[in-house]
Amino acid sequence: MFSIFDNISLAQYINMLPSEAVNILSIVGFGEATAMIAAALLVRFLLQLIPFVRLGS
Repeated sequence: MFSIFDNISLAQYINMLPSEAVNILSIVGFGEATAMIAAALLVRFLLQLIPFVRLGS
């Protein structure tokens, strides 16, 4: 399933941004925010796999 994403490199797109934009993203904590959102989505997905624990859906 993850072989679909093998050709997509996020670092390639980050390197295309100007250095000022990368600096602003690091100042406002874009990387940390993205990691928190990804972790929350992962936890939500894992909770959906547990039977009888549907938590809102």
